[in-house]
Amino acid sequence: MAAKLASSRYGKGEVKVKKVTRHKDYHELKDISVSVYCEGDFTVAHLDGDNSAVLPTDTQRNTIYILAKDHPLDTIESFGLFLSAHLLKANTQFTSVQVEIAQNMWERIPVGGKQHPTTYRKAGEEQWLTAVHRTRDSVAVQSGIHDLEILKTTDSGFSDFKVDEFTTLKDTKDRVLNTVLKAMWPYKSVDVDFAKEREQIMTAVLDTFAGHQSLSVQHTLYAMGEAALAKTKSIDSISLEMPNVHNLLFDLSRFNRENNSEVFHVTSEPFGIITGVVSR
Repeated sequence: MAAKLASSRYGKGEVKVKKVTRHKDYHELKDISVSVYCEGDFTVAHLDGDNSAVLPTDTQRNTIYILAKDHPLDTIESFGLFLSAHLLKANTQFTSVQVEIAQNMWERIPVGGKQHPTTYRKAGEEQWLTAVHRTRDSVAVQSGIHDLEILKTTDSGFSDFKVDEFTTLKDTKDRVLNTVLKAMWPYKSVDVDFAKEREQIMTAVLDTFAGHQSLSVQHTLYAMGEAALAKTKSIDSISLEMPNVHNLLFDLSRFNRENNSEVFHVTSEPFGIITGVVSR
């Protein structure tokens, strides 16, 4: 049976861009990583080595930097729309373009009781995400967040679970709930205020995590998704990934000390994997 090229796409990955917008009284810093995937009919490139339709990935990298100069970078979503529109318009050989952007978070350093106007420190491992998929006839945007570590020291338990001959876990009514959150939500339309929508969704998610009387990670995951959908009409679903980072009571009884849920050791591996999609 003869082989054939079923599909192909290519692009430039992890193009790291920092942009400083110099306002009169302060500087604004944006730190992003951009990946581009271009799809089209590149059969002759694969079969015959004919590169006449292949826009070099080096050119794609340069395009990202140049358009970052031309765009305010107010939101990663708007920049993804801007970049994908340019690449598709300038390259008739492309049938679709996908732009994926991760934004690293920075915060101003306080000096003398006030935030310094031009000096920053890394806010943490948290990243804001977006993926823009554009074809000749349509465009779709999904946004999200990952590597956001959150923890509550009470109002979390796990009990009355299924038990078999291999079960050693004990019921608990009060434990530390610690997770590294990843969430993604597709927008119904690209005609939205992305900054406002992100803030509303994340406020709903985090407020619920803090206030929910958790009977399991699954229980709280659903409540967080439900709250996000209730907060905005711009999305119809949200996916959440909440690995259970185990904070286990350290046994102080061996040293004649009592541990009243004060001292814990953290296990990085293995960990529970809990995911779910909440939709209307």
